[in-house]
Amino acid sequence: MGAKPDQVVRSVIHVVTDDGPVPAAAWERLTGSVIGSAFTTASTLLGVAQLGFPGQLVEVDLTVALGRPAAPDGDPRGGAGATPERALA
Repeated sequence: MGAKPDQVVRSVIHVVTDDGPVPAAAWERLTGSVIGSAFTTASTLLGVAQLGFPGQLVEVDLTVALGRPAAPDGDPRGGAGATPERALA
């Protein structure tokens, strides 16, 4: 999709733990990473008992807001053209 960290509008992070400081440490690791700017919007950090796969310790769910792709002719209304009907086609 070509999304960038600054296009993230919501994040949900699940961390397997029964220890309170562990989610905070995971948060520090994520925010200090190359995708750290993705976590500057609405975020939820949860400690959970287990995740879907054996050995999985962290799950990150990101929602991004993507702009409309530009039309080949440079029309800022997007590649679908000017009318809502064409945008839905």
